[in-house]
This record gives sequence, structure tokens and C-alpha cells, in this order.
Amino acid sequence: MRRWAILGIVLFLALSGCGKDSILGPDKKANVVMIEGPVFVDGYSIFQYQGRVRNDGDATAKFAKVYVYLRRSDNSLIEQGYSYIDDSDLAPGETSPWDVLFSDDDHVKRNIMDKSKMTYEIKWD
Repeated sequence: MRRWAILGIVLFLALSGCGKDSILGPDKKANVVMIEGPVFVDGYSIFQYQGRVRNDGDATAKFAKVYVYLRRSDNSLIEQGYSYIDDSDLAPGETSPWDVLFSDDDHVKRNIMDKSKMTYEIKWD
């Protein structure tokens, strides 16, 4: 019985590891970065920002999405929008396009926004 307890403890320690350099290998993480854009594309009743992202990490990024924040010249927020990238899962090294659409029939947002103040954020699971 004592032998089984010792074997169980050794097996537990070996499998759980001690951080990044455990017996199971280092922790893997996704790292999605912008590689093209964001580019402003004007339309009649809508406008959009578009670009391309790449996963520079060593794990798959699931449900990656890009948030775009429209701002005035004083940096105050007008509106935010988001869109999932075209591929639902982004494996290491893969790229994917994205576009975030904004409706603006009367051009109010375009008239008050400062394109140079636009910010973005990329999130994933």
C-alpha cells in the first residue's frame, strides 16, 4: 500500500510539473497581432475599418475578434464596434482578414470623428 502511495505522489508531481518547464512541456499561448491595417474604407451609408491579423503564438487562438474605437479629436469615445475574424480559429502562423462595419446614413460619425485617434484591440479565447 505504501508503494502505491509513493508511486501516486511521484506520478502526480511529474504530470503537474513546476511551471513552464514541466514534464509536459512549456505553457503554450496564442498571440494575435495586427499585420495589415487598420484601413478606413468609406461607403455611402456605411464605412468600415479592415485589416489582417496573424497568430504569432504557439497555440491556437479561438474566437478572435477585433474591436475598433471611434474617437473625437479630444480622444472622447464616439462608438465602438467589433467583428470576429474571418476564420473562427487561428492556428499558430495563420493569418486572417477582418472588417468592422459602422452604419452612418447621415455622415454624423464621419463628420465628428478624428481618424488619427481611432484605436483598436484584438481579443481571443
